[in-house]
Amino acid sequence: MPRGTRKLQINRQQKHILLLALFLLKYAHGKPHPLKRHVIGFIDTKNLITIRPEDRKIVATGEEAWENSIAFRRADLKAEGCLTMPDIGVWQITPAGERRLIEWCAVMNEFVALHPDWEKRLDSLEDLFEEKVVITKDAVLAAQSAFGIAKRLFADAVPEISPEMRGRIRL
Repeated sequence: MPRGTRKLQINRQQKHILLLALFLLKYAHGKPHPLKRHVIGFIDTKNLITIRPEDRKIVATGEEAWENSIAFRRADLKAEGCLTMPDIGVWQITPAGERRLIEWCAVMNEFVALHPDWEKRLDSLEDLFEEKVVITKDAVLAAQSAFGIAKRLFADAVPEISPEMRGRIRL
């Protein structure tokens, strides 16, 4: 694997996990404008990503390394129009962020539907997404929950999975 590739893969997954946390906090927990510490706490307590012991070390900002990384993903998502900060320390998912997350959750939901033994096959997600996976079983379950919420709230806007992606999911 080329130098830096694993970091880029983890960054992409952290973006999806951050959007997932924001979506669930908004629609399942009634917090449309959560504070950074609530989002970070949600990701940690819900075990949405793999946090290795070395990711728990405190960095120059005074936070754990993984928290700092999530904060950088927040900046990336803000630049991409998927997240906004209506006030200092407040993070909010945008409609564009919701669409992006729902597409990701649709893929995760399809994966679970096609693979009854999906818990033993999380490594298959590495082939599907063509990257090292740091998401957890709990993240997959949370994605299913978010997809269910999206289907209820946005029935007409839930995306179809492309035939190419559906073929890859069947791996």
